[in-house]
Amino acid sequence: MGGEPPILFGLSYGGGPAAEFALREPNSLHGLVLVDAALGIGGMAETPTPLPLRSQAVREMLVSVTASNPLATKSLLSAFIHRKDRALPKYVGVLSRPLAKREYTQSVARWLPSLLTVEADAMSAQESPWRELELPVEVIWGDEDTVTPLDQAEHLNSLLKGGNLRILPGVGHIPQVEAPELFQRELLDALSSM
Repeated sequence: MGGEPPILFGLSYGGGPAAEFALREPNSLHGLVLVDAALGIGGMAETPTPLPLRSQAVREMLVSVTASNPLATKSLLSAFIHRKDRALPKYVGVLSRPLAKREYTQSVARWLPSLLTVEADAMSAQESPWRELELPVEVIWGDEDTVTPLDQAEHLNSLLKGGNLRILPGVGHIPQVEAPELFQRELLDALSSM
């Protein structure tokens, strides 16, 4: 891209791939920002896909009544946030857009096992790579997150050399929806500190 190396950003499930890249290629980045990241550090061993979900047809049926069902979008959003009043139609509309794409249900169903399992060689799920990481890392977390609870952020931050944990009060798993102004301030401050 030219110029400075990029700062990589990872939110929720996207925190795992972002962290994995940062741990494997730290010299390619200027920094890493993790927001309510699902990492499973030290808490998960490699697990096989649960038997009922090994069938693509079963996964497609499950996804079709949940993740790809437009009638369930608001309920799913509400399940991930602390401030239920923030499940506004504008956010539900944005989250519903991909549902109309061809083969969305099949694609999510193919991806589902990776959501439920951890790969044995995932550096981001081990403590020692975090302790050795020299890259600047900013951690932003909602204190009311029930998907990836705050103690996970505190544990991650304790492993980092000079990590910085920014706690968002009264916010759950999706801060850009629940407290957009506060989140934007913290994110811009995090970026400017790198």
